[in-house]
Amino acid sequence: MSIKQLEISDIPPGASLLSVVVYRLSRLLRAQTEQVLSYSGELSVVDWRIILGLFMRPSSTQKELVEFVLMHQAQVSRSLAMLEEQGLIRSERSMQDKRARLFSLTPMGQEIYEQNSPTITEFCEAIDQCLSSAETKLFLDMTMRIAQASRDSHNNQAGSRIELAS
Repeated sequence: MSIKQLEISDIPPGASLLSVVVYRLSRLLRAQTEQVLSYSGELSVVDWRIILGLFMRPSSTQKELVEFVLMHQAQVSRSLAMLEEQGLIRSERSMQDKRARLFSLTPMGQEIYEQNSPTITEFCEAIDQCLSSAETKLFLDMTMRIAQASRDSHNNQAGSRIELAS
């Protein structure tokens, strides 16, 4: 995906300009993150987020990892299985909840974290440094307003549908 795809001249009729631009930016950032990760191996963004999550919290359940990585349960499940098969993580039954498994990094997983962390950190810092602190605050404030408008619009539409059904 290229920066050219962020252009606003081709927004479909009836689509939210802000929604389309944010979605495209998210896809661009994810693709570029995947490229950065590919320089040192075969990690996906989901794999990296799981490894990062397990580095930050060494013993986590799948549910905790899903919440941390902000990806779908199925994606996390597939990545966990693959990372365990590759020997980067291990799992064991939770003593508190026999239905849950606790995941942690193996020494090889720790090594992968240490190899990739400087590159990912540098990449992320370069992105974050493109805005001044005032611009960053403004950007974050604007994204919160967009999120609120989306919630409000959704709630209004849900309310209208309930009224129509009555």
